Amino acid sequence: MINQWATAGRPAMVSDHHRSPPYFNGLGGLEMKKRKDYSSQRLDPRWQKRRLEIMNRDNFECQECGDKEKTLNVHHVYYTDGADVWDYPDSALVTLCCDCHEFEHQTSRVVEKELIDNLKKLGFRSSRIGGLAFTVEMARVNIGEEASKKLFDQLDLIASRASFDPMVIELIDSMVSEIYSKGFVENA
Repeated sequence: MINQWATAGRPAMVSDHHRSPPYFNGLGGLEMKKRKDYSSQRLDPRWQKRRLEIMNRDNFECQECGDKEKTLNVHHVYYTDGADVWDYPDSALVTLCCDCHEFEHQTSRVVEKELIDNLKKLGFRSSRIGGLAFTVEMARVNIGEEASKKLFDQLDLIASRASFDPMVIELIDSMVSEIYSKGFVENA
């Protein structure tokens, strides 16, 4: 069911089925309070304004499938404990249609667990997975969000698509050797 939220004389659709972010803290009362706070924040004018800014940035188009006709939602890519729903950087918010938004919420836990499980199957222990998380954060802090995204998109391309070709693996080995020889990192 769709509600109408009037802002500056223009209706903006808000989906009723949007769920609160998950809180697995084992404290049922606290969890319910956070969910209530989250739900009430969605009606706050600061969120409505922020939501319209993000939708406008994304040309009122689902950034996953390109649909412009379905009800649109602004999705939080991640949640920060204690942050208000409107208090996130642009990079943490994305416009998704109702179907893509629902799919994102249904699959995110599964694919995130799958990523961790597959790293563990490669012999990564929690400390090394934590090291990877730290590396991602340090890249974001040191070279910025856009450059970090580009870097990790390139690494994803190498790791998931090109690395099955032995010539690509040789090229990567050569690049790593050059990085070591130029002193960018210490040889492990």
